[in-house]
Order: sequence, then C-alpha cells, then structure tokens
Amino acid sequence: MDDSVRKCKAYLSNLQLDLPPPTSIATNYPLKRVTAVDEVDGNCKNKPAVVGSMTVQPSSDLSAELYADVQNSCLLAQLAAKKKVPDSEKNPVKWYKAYREVLENIGWRITDFGFNKSETNSNSFTVKKSIIGFLETLAIGPELAGLKLVIDALTRAANGEALEVFKNTSKSQVHGKFQLGTAKPAGDGTVTIAAGAFYFPSSSSAGTVSFFFDWSLSDIELYQSNQTMDLNMDVYKYVREDIIEKLGPHAKNYVKDIEI
Repeated sequence: MDDSVRKCKAYLSNLQLDLPPPTSIATNYPLKRVTAVDEVDGNCKNKPAVVGSMTVQPSSDLSAELYADVQNSCLLAQLAAKKKVPDSEKNPVKWYKAYREVLENIGWRITDFGFNKSETNSNSFTVKKSIIGFLETLAIGPELAGLKLVIDALTRAANGEALEVFKNTSKSQVHGKFQLGTAKPAGDGTVTIAAGAFYFPSSSSAGTVSFFFDWSLSDIELYQSNQTMDLNMDVYKYVREDIIEKLGPHAKNYVKDIEI
C-alpha cells in the first residue's frame, strides 16, 4: 500500500458526515447499496438516478460496479460537505469547495471550475431553459438527450420519491444548489463524469411550492459551472469498502432511480 492510499484511508477515517445516528434496525440492512438494474434481453441496464442533490445519467456501457462507485463517492462528498458547511444556502461556493475536497481525497481528479451568472434579456426565460442551454455546451448526442429526459422525468408522478430526495437535498427556502451530470467509462477500467453545477439565491418566495426548474430567471439569480471528474482506480479500489462502511445503510435514503 503506497502513501497516497494510506493518506486516503486516514482522511476517510476522520471524515464526518451529516447522517442520522445508527439504530439497531439499521444493522439489518446491507452496507452496500446495490444499483438497480433492468434485465433487458439478458443484459443489465443501469438507470439514471438521483444521488442527493445530483442527477446522474449513466452511459449504456458503464458497468454496475463503476456506477455504484460514482453514486457512493458523490454521496459521500455531499454528506461530508453538508457537515462542514451546514449553512450552504448562504455559502454555496464554500460548500462546493468542501465537496470537491472530499472527492480529491478519495481518488477523483477534478478540473478547476468557477461559477458564472446566467445572463438573459428575457423575463420569461426559465431555469430549465438556461440549464439546457448550458448543458448543450457540455454534452452532445445521446448524452445531452439523456440529460433532457432526466430533467423532464423528474416531474412525473412515477418519480415522486426521487424528486422529493432531490428537492430536499438541493433546495432550502429560496436558495438551492444541484448538479446534473453524465457518467461513462474512460476506456482504462475507470469512469469519468461531466457535470453542470448550479446554485441560485432568490429574492422572491414565488415558486417555492413548485419544482424550481420552472422558475423564471426574473425571480432568481442562477450561477453555473462545468466540471469534469476522472476516477483514479489505482487509489479508489483500496478505499471502496471504506466508503461503503462510512455510508452504512443510509445510502438507500439518498439514492433513487429515475424512471424514464
């Protein structure tokens, strides 16, 4: 075991998460969340999923194990960032920095990213239109089409549970932060994520009941950034089980499949 792996394990052992205390009932659940799959002609197909305040659209050739690695590591980073920055609605950039710090300490390599305000001259321009316009600069073809389907699917009754998880972890009063991304194999036995990261403060309470994708940009200020993340499997394979144990049985409460 080299020094980088030792450092990751030491970092994880001291990492604190925003999680409810364990109960005797919780010990009856398996530690590892099994990614839900559909059997289609004998093949397994990963479903897009809500992972806390993030949605992930997997490519058709992403293995179930790598998809579980994406879900577990991103959830871990979110829960740790929430513990470190509990008032994230007031400090979204600080929260994102904490989120990134966790991922970089468990094997992810992340490009630098900064937030820019979404600009529009139209009062009727919605958050959804702005997000899709931004995603068009990050993804093409099937990846972009998949992200659009995920956004639309979240508002359907069949995905009510996933929507509740997404809203509860991404929005507080009239502030919010969330990510929309794709995950695909990198060709060397690992995985890469391309995602749009967003946060918004609002000066109005309008729309707090409805889904904020439909809010008008005249009511809020939307900030957006792109990020690319690659997983160093030479490190992560040694901490995978540590992360699963760190999350315990709670992952099932934050990770929900999305029916397209």
